[in-house]
Amino acid sequence: MSLPLTSTPAGDGCTLFPQGNWRHCCDAHDFGYAVGGDKVQIDLELALCVAQTGNGVIGLLMLAGVTLGGWLWWWKARSAERAYSTKSSSTSTSRKSL
Repeated sequence: MSLPLTSTPAGDGCTLFPQGNWRHCCDAHDFGYAVGGDKVQIDLELALCVAQTGNGVIGLLMLAGVTLGGWLWWWKARSAERAYSTKSSSTSTSRKSL
């Protein structure tokens, strides 16, 4: 899954990390979590994107941060997705029975 490298509505920048010329990388990372992508791949793409801005060490630091702390946000996004999916399927089921 290749993530867009532009700001997205789902992105809020680099959460818990200083903003820099890599903000578009953080927004793409947030978008990847929001759409349910593979967490490991999304995290690696964040590090590569930041490194491509000329900040390889920052990319590695971010990778360490999202590897250790990103599970909470990724899990929350999955939980919200499952709740919406369950709600949507029960709504369509009740409409069919009418």
